Amino acid sequence: MALDSKKKVEFLTSVTKMPTPSSRWYRQWCRADNMVRCWVINSMIPDLKENFMSTKFVKHLCSEITEQYSQANAPLLF
Repeated sequence: MALDSKKKVEFLTSVTKMPTPSSRWYRQWCRADNMVRCWVINSMIPDLKENFMSTKFVKHLCSEITEQYSQANAPLLF
């Protein structure tokens, strides 16, 4: 709800694309991305936080979470 109220859900869905480093919007985008990344990491239990602190962008964080915790391959998980 917090992400939606701040209009930042797009960072999780990858709708908001990273501008090029030479763009005038790059620093603003980085600040917003860092804020969303912190919100997501701070919503985790302490034991999980350490696994995801090294991600650089929210897009990478979401990919890592999905990769580690998705159940797409049920026989392998079994």
